[in-house]
Amino acid sequence: MPTDAVNRTIEIWQSNGVGWIAELLGECQNIKGYSNVRVYYGSSAYDTKEMSRFIDCLVSMAKDIGVETRPQEELDELIKEWGVKDDSKNKEDKT
Repeated sequence: MPTDAVNRTIEIWQSNGVGWIAELLGECQNIKGYSNVRVYYGSSAYDTKEMSRFIDCLVSMAKDIGVETRPQEELDELIKEWGVKDDSKNKEDKT
């Protein structure tokens, strides 16, 4: 992106929430006056499949270091509830 737009772009991106991260990677080596920025969107934007994979990863990491997690039934219910949220969001987006 144009280097003069980097600061404002990062500011706007990160105003979406805690998990919305933007990091300046540096000036573009191939195009003068441009910079590279890497952006990550927060988990609030995840669909059911992404959230399920995220929770599975966190649970696996917790178990690897001996941290107790919620029972699988509760985790499944959380993912199911996320799916309901995801479905209602998709309906809103289409209207």
